[in-house]
Amino acid sequence: EDLFEAGNKYFQNNSSIIYTLGLIKFNLKKYFEAEKYFETIANESDVKEYLIKIYKIAGEDFYKQAKYVDSINYNNKLLKLDENDSAAFIYIVKSLFALNKFDEVISYIDVIEKKKYLNNALSIIFANVYFVKKDYQNAKKYFSNVSIDELKNEDLYKYLFSLVETNEYKFALENLKNLKIDNLQKAELSEKIYQFFNDNENLIKNYKIKIKYLDEAAAIENKYQLITLLYKKNEWKEIIEYGKSIFGEKKLNETQKKYLAFY
Repeated sequence: EDLFEAGNKYFQNNSSIIYTLGLIKFNLKKYFEAEKYFETIANESDVKEYLIKIYKIAGEDFYKQAKYVDSINYNNKLLKLDENDSAAFIYIVKSLFALNKFDEVISYIDVIEKKKYLNNALSIIFANVYFVKKDYQNAKKYFSNVSIDELKNEDLYKYLFSLVETNEYKFALENLKNLKIDNLQKAELSEKIYQFFNDNENLIKNYKIKIKYLDEAAAIENKYQLITLLYKKNEWKEIIEYGKSIFGEKKLNETQKKYLAFY
């Protein structure tokens, strides 16, 4: 290695020495040093093969290190030498998504689909981008490419939300059971679905859950909604309990009872 570097200083621009140095650096896994030598003789035979390998390694490694701009740069270099490298497209899209460059992510959709590089990971990325942009029709389209069982809870919630926003309540209801989270977002989504189907039994259960996640002021309106449903079932014991939580821990007077009954 040292001998060839000395020779390169003496015989400047000697392509054979430069190529050999690049090869030595590559075999020593000193990829960026190898790149420096190979790029000076990029038109020489066999050099392209090594540059492709270097760009692939760099693009992947930079992505894993969360150095997304560098990953994009090296994968773009790779595509100039091999325009059909699927991994390069995938790393570019993933890096752009990580950088929240959503419009640029969308700009790659056509070429990804034409080259048939679309996979589950990219489908989820495209779905999330459209979800952020409130394009629920396209979000639903790309989420539907992935099996329900393969979606993380966060992505499944977004898929079900997109279904509701595009009036596909039946499929949303069928898959609500697969959403293994308990939080306000799920309660609000469930409320929309149960209201659409006039499922008062599940609405009652859902309001009881939803109230737990709300502050006192926000909970009051939901308690009134719950009381309305309980009134239809003549569940007076629960009506009184929730009424006390609204008016205070005291015996309800007749006016308050009537208010609750006719709310």
